[in-house]
Amino acid sequence: MTRFKRLGQYLIDTSVTCAIVIKQSPIPDIITFLFGYLLQVLLWIDAQYHITHKVQDFSIQCIKLGLQADEQYRLHEFVSEGIYMLIAAGLKAAVAFKETPRY
Repeated sequence: MTRFKRLGQYLIDTSVTCAIVIKQSPIPDIITFLFGYLLQVLLWIDAQYHITHKVQDFSIQCIKLGLQADEQYRLHEFVSEGIYMLIAAGLKAAVAFKETPRY
């Protein structure tokens, strides 16, 4: 568990550094444009092939399987630590992004 927490701290530090580097580059504007275009394409694809419904059915099956695995292996301890690590990394990266001067 100590190695997992150390990995979490490393990921948090890396995400903060990446947020600072990205904020000081023209990448956010490019990503905004591409994300808007990608979103329109994904909405069209979903309307054609009903992917959302298929993903919902698949996720229900995965949740059932995950609950069975958690009963046997107590995975919730690692999952909760991982979620905390991701939230902490995201929040620290967001603060670093907000406080860094623009390009």
